[in-house]
Amino acid sequence: MIPEMVVKDMIATIAYLWNRGVCYMRLLAQGDDWEIFFKFAASLYFLKLISSQALTVVIGVSLVLAFMLYFIYEQYESEVAKLNLPASVQLFLENHGILMRHM
Repeated sequence: MIPEMVVKDMIATIAYLWNRGVCYMRLLAQGDDWEIFFKFAASLYFLKLISSQALTVVIGVSLVLAFMLYFIYEQYESEVAKLNLPASVQLFLENHGILMRHM
């Protein structure tokens, strides 16, 4: 179970980021701040360059890593089980059936 404070902090962070984004969109819509406009335009252009050329590479590498990590975990499951993982990580892995509970 996730503690209530952790959930509240996550929701507060998401709300803050959302409100900041809305504020920036309002500033862009007004057209008064050229610095924000150029930052936004440069960010969109950079994102376009990355996504157009590297998207297939990122997907390919992530698929290869996912399968490799699965096989490595299968081989070294007993060593991974001995690790002192933080309680939240261990609980997540146990709930999703990735890590077996030790009794």
